[in-house]
Amino acid sequence: MKTIYRLIMIGLLLTLPTYGATLQDLDNIVNLARPVCNEHKVICTFKVIDFPRPLAYTRYNNITLSNKTVEILTEDELRSVVFHEVAHAVLRHSTVGQQYILSIYNKGRQPTQDELKAYRHKAEMDADSYSALLLFQYGYANKLPEALLKLSNKKYSEESLTHPSDRDRINNIRNLQRILK
Repeated sequence: MKTIYRLIMIGLLLTLPTYGATLQDLDNIVNLARPVCNEHKVICTFKVIDFPRPLAYTRYNNITLSNKTVEILTEDELRSVVFHEVAHAVLRHSTVGQQYILSIYNKGRQPTQDELKAYRHKAEMDADSYSALLLFQYGYANKLPEALLKLSNKKYSEESLTHPSDRDRINNIRNLQRILK
């Protein structure tokens, strides 16, 4: 029994701990992301909220992340998530989505759940692709696939109608990464 205990203790001591990003890391990432917004003539705002689950979303040009997102992601993963959210802002997904919905109402009907889901899924895939291009352009590692796996951990996630499957998103990102190499 002592031998097993000692082996476990040695293993624990030799294992390097993995820490999440810090709020200072996030500030540094935001300072990298603001010029991207400015280049696209969008003034992005960034906010961290106290929330017990990982959360990252963009409404118009307002980017919000939860403190739990910062806590569970590495700096590279957090940078990838922030650039994904910046992509939503610079691609103006909120405005385009509102215009899409309005165009359906102008045809005299309400949008169906399938139409709304299709738009949201396309917007997510577009933000994934554009953030991959931005990260590549600026010479940063794209760790969005790893971040998605952490953020969609069953401990934190719920069924989502707003996002395509992680598998489809990760495959899309990986295919783009192969092209960019």
